[in-house]
Amino acid sequence: MEKLRVEKDNVYKIEVNDKGECIEFDLLDIELPIKLINASEELKKQKKIYKEKIEKLKNEDLNPAEDMLKQYEIDKEFCQTMRDVLDSFLGENACQKIFGDTNRIGMFDDFFAQLEPHLDKIIINVEQIKKDLIEKYKPMLENKI
Repeated sequence: MEKLRVEKDNVYKIEVNDKGECIEFDLLDIELPIKLINASEELKKQKKIYKEKIEKLKNEDLNPAEDMLKQYEIDKEFCQTMRDVLDSFLGENACQKIFGDTNRIGMFDDFFAQLEPHLDKIIINVEQIKKDLIEKYKPMLENKI
């Protein structure tokens, strides 16, 4: 059987756990900026929904056990939604690699604080790759004109 594998050039990898597992960003993926924007907007939306649910819960007259159970349900739903949104941007099961089975509200903000410098590097790399591609294919384009 013959095999064909396309080399993965221009992939930005970030190691995310002690096992050495990584998340990868394909810098030539034309959808990467769109995925980032969509994930960012969805994360903002979900944080707003979470805050609204917590405010509503504060106004309910519940006994402490009911209040704790409702809080748990809201937190659990929020964490799962955030994981789904992040996986849509970072890749399938990325959150499992990053967070394991841990679920706490602040972990997403902690993650983005650590990811931010990498996003700056990725954007810089994407710009350089665009320039390199233009230079690479410029002679071919000039011959067609």
